[in-house]
Amino acid sequence: MNQDGLLSLHELECIKASCSSKLWRSHLRASNNLFALQGIMLGLSPEHTSSNTNIDNSNAKQLIVLGRFASRGQGPSTQFIVDLFGS
Repeated sequence: MNQDGLLSLHELECIKASCSSKLWRSHLRASNNLFALQGIMLGLSPEHTSSNTNIDNSNAKQLIVLGRFASRGQGPSTQFIVDLFGS
């Protein structure tokens, strides 16, 4: 939003609803079954440097997205289907 190339907590709050609505359309396909996303957590990734002893994730280059699917171990033919960047 402020064009600095980083994501602040304030910017994350402003885009959280938009990101979440796109993520809710994600599915996991295993065999012939589709499993819907059951939960989403969004957070900012702290900078990963050896000199970073004070974890300050108020401005981040990356967004961490965690989601949960209850697929019950369907096997190696599992696909993650998401359209964050278009179909």
